[in-house]
Amino acid sequence: MFPIRRDSQGSRGLSAALHSLKETARSLVFPGRCPGCFAFAPHPPLCPKCRNSLVPFESPHCILCGHLFPRGSGEDHLCAECLERSPIVDKVRAALSYQGALRTLIPRLKYHARLSCAREFEYLLFHALEAHFIPEEFDLIIPMPLHIKKLRSRGFNQSWLLIRHFPELYRTRFNTDPAWKLDLHSLERIRHTPPQTGLDPKARRRNVKGAFCVTRPENIQDRRILLVDDVYTTGATCAAAAQALLDVGALGVDVLVLARA
Repeated sequence: MFPIRRDSQGSRGLSAALHSLKETARSLVFPGRCPGCFAFAPHPPLCPKCRNSLVPFESPHCILCGHLFPRGSGEDHLCAECLERSPIVDKVRAALSYQGALRTLIPRLKYHARLSCAREFEYLLFHALEAHFIPEEFDLIIPMPLHIKKLRSRGFNQSWLLIRHFPELYRTRFNTDPAWKLDLHSLERIRHTPPQTGLDPKARRRNVKGAFCVTRPENIQDRRILLVDDVYTTGATCAAAAQALLDVGALGVDVLVLARA
């Protein structure tokens, strides 16, 4: 018989192979269900139908707020709202358009803790960061904070789940540490507000006015900030958060979201 090598590298390789075999067998015997439609997903978390229904964020769109125009309506340009009133944030970009299975997946992620799709969404969001921004221009990446009451009841912040591996993804992609840092503590939501769903734009702005506070202004002053959220609809929440950052001396605030409505 040939001797079996017991070196640590070989052990790690064998362990990884056994784990992969175990997961493959498990997926065959107990196939996962898609969090979008609950069909069996041969390549979890999403089934092919739900994955194929995801619509990328692409041109034509507003060069400022990212409002999506109908296909074939020309090049990127300013939308009517941004022509009338320039937004507080410098630029809004997204990974996906808020349609197809995403309209089911995001609520199930947020309200029913279907966390299996968070990592896949994180890859898409990181790709959008590369596609629409120059990452090195930012000093801080901040997930949209939740009020402490909502955080306790939900158990997690979905915006944080969408970026928590960004430094790891950046190092893998560029073989160096990022120039920016993730900041989870400088911006807080200090007012518990009702959900924005069903409110018109004016009511949305009123609902989140004064809802955010910068608790560590020294971290924000003279910094360029990328604010990350799950969905951008009218932009009221992002604008309120950006205003709090700008009020303490941020050089500028851009917004990256998973989905643009």
